[in-house]
Amino acid sequence: MNRSRSSDWVPLLLSAILIALATLVPLGATAPRFHWRIEIPDVLVNLGLYFPLGFLLARRGWRVGSVATVAGLASGLIELLQGSLIAGRRGSPIDVVINIAGAALGAAAFEVAERVLASRRPGVRGILSLLLGLPIVAWLGSGFLLMPYAPKVPSWYSLWAHQFLDTEPFRGTLLEVRLQGREVPDGVTTGVSALRADARAHGLRFDITLLSDGSTWGVTQLASIGDLRDGTVIGIEQVGDDLMLYWASRGSSLGLRPPRMTFARAGKAQRGERLVLHAAVTRSRVELRVTGAGWTRSERRSLTPLTGWRNWIPSRELPAPQQRCFDLVWTLALIGYTLVAVRVLRTRRL
Repeated sequence: MNRSRSSDWVPLLLSAILIALATLVPLGATAPRFHWRIEIPDVLVNLGLYFPLGFLLARRGWRVGSVATVAGLASGLIELLQGSLIAGRRGSPIDVVINIAGAALGAAAFEVAERVLASRRPGVRGILSLLLGLPIVAWLGSGFLLMPYAPKVPSWYSLWAHQFLDTEPFRGTLLEVRLQGREVPDGVTTGVSALRADARAHGLRFDITLLSDGSTWGVTQLASIGDLRDGTVIGIEQVGDDLMLYWASRGSSLGLRPPRMTFARAGKAQRGERLVLHAAVTRSRVELRVTGAGWTRSERRSLTPLTGWRNWIPSRELPAPQQRCFDLVWTLALIGYTLVAVRVLRTRRL
């Protein structure tokens, strides 16, 4: 194959575009900042973003050292922009190291793949086929990972319109919060065993009654239930007129981020208007219903593998229109990878 052909640059360009879309798009209105925390979802995402870049550069004849250098320079610049200029982003020196590792692993994987493909041993080729199919396997299993999961801890706590480092204050009034149909006050929640048993049997049910703040600016926490180990049970945030629902899932119990769904204009109301928000998450679907003065908005979504795939890359503070664009790009990335994997398997007769 002639690697100098212009069409050979297309996958590399697409990989660079995917990295740019996942790292340089502003996420809300909160100030950029730097952090040093290591989070498993971020590690997986960064490795996944830079692995194809390293693989494709190695395919063009680059050595592992050169790939790591380029990835380090590009990643360092991106993290600097995230921490100082791009709203809603967090720059991290740790991410630079992870990104370099992802690119280097991709380059090393290409060299190994070249040797494997030259081998005639069916067992070795079978392993390569399995590796090519891993993202597809992750996609097929991601619907299962969205299912609700009640954390196994002795105490939960309820947060009523708290302001955090990356959220805006809620200027409305919270009147009541209910979990599994039972009223829970702001603070430590008692009777967790019964709540957990009900959640396992019937899914998560969360109700908030409030006086609206109107359209908010930036991410605003309305109410949430969490565990005392810094985890999540279920919660609702607002950005603009959109509502964002997140919950503890089977995936988050394994270290992934809790799933997050954005419901466009679900929170649109006049300032001071009384609203009742009802969220329900079962094994197969998510429902959000908002009732105001003489009106009701309701939306249901199924928990499918495609829905799960869209939650692999976190997009925490995107309003609904940007979220739809992000979901489309990420879905196309899966389709593109699948087509490339099928082509490799067919041309190599694996």
